Amino acid sequence: MIACDRCEDWFHGDCIGMDKYTGENLVQKYICPNCSDGERHVTRYKKMCSLEGCVRPARIYDPREPSIFCSEEHCQTWWEQLIATLPRTKGTNQFDFLTQEEFMGLLDTPQRRSGEKGAAWRLGDKPFGVSDDFWETVDLKKALTAEERSILDTSAAERYALGEEIVLCKKMLQLIDMALKRREAAIAAGKGTAKDLCGYDVRLDTVGVSHQFGAFLQSSAGEAIFKAGRLDAPLPLPPTNPDGNAAENNTDPFTAGMCLKKKCKPHVGWSAIMIKSAKHSIKELAAQAREKLAAEARVRDSAAGRFRRKRVENNSVVVYDSDPAMEDAE
Repeated sequence: MIACDRCEDWFHGDCIGMDKYTGENLVQKYICPNCSDGERHVTRYKKMCSLEGCVRPARIYDPREPSIFCSEEHCQTWWEQLIATLPRTKGTNQFDFLTQEEFMGLLDTPQRRSGEKGAAWRLGDKPFGVSDDFWETVDLKKALTAEERSILDTSAAERYALGEEIVLCKKMLQLIDMALKRREAAIAAGKGTAKDLCGYDVRLDTVGVSHQFGAFLQSSAGEAIFKAGRLDAPLPLPPTNPDGNAAENNTDPFTAGMCLKKKCKPHVGWSAIMIKSAKHSIKELAAQAREKLAAEARVRDSAAGRFRRKRVENNSVVVYDSDPAMEDAE
């Protein structure tokens, strides 16, 4: 018996004209005659094996190795039948047809996996493909032109610079996190409340400006902060008024260098804004690096295919000596 996927009623196979094998193996979704509308709600069957005469379902939805065949054996048989239809040798004026040997040259036989009797044939998508270790074994001067080497070197240097900027942005996020933890410590020490205390640290002024933040990291203060992994009271103690009008120094170790204004408008939402900006910069820089890496891969793939093609074609250029008579005429 088989159940309708809409009304969930059960039906005998004989009553609906469906044999047991079809119901158990080939039906993907059954819709009974009462629920079927002939358009959207209809019985759907699984795709059968592409080998003619086979009624078993294909492995279309196999997560490991999807296939339009039910088995590797039927895949192999399909290819053998296809090749058998090709001529063994070329006849007169048959240059538009491939022979069996020529067609076999386009096929790629993958490595046999353990437990399998054989490996199925597949049409290779890269007739002049190269091995994974190609660039480790080939002379770059022979495979790449001077222009291609220059493009790759420039792109690699630019990717390195982008990587350095990403590192800076991640350091910015670390410094922001340290400032938030210092604010929490000040609140825990009774220096303010979570609702009122601004907590902006003056050492966050360079966050968002790469060259200034890089200089801060190389300073003695920056090195000390990231070596300790926390923000302590800055020395010498700077003014804490964000408007810059007051010059008094705050000597409290919990809040020195920190904005203590309640509901501070100049620094409103400082942590969320800075974190969002740094993460956005990381995302943009990473996207640029991926684009450059993809462009480099295209250059290398093109060069590798060209190099491989030249090796296979085995072409050569012969330079003949100039004609003395032509030289005299000149």
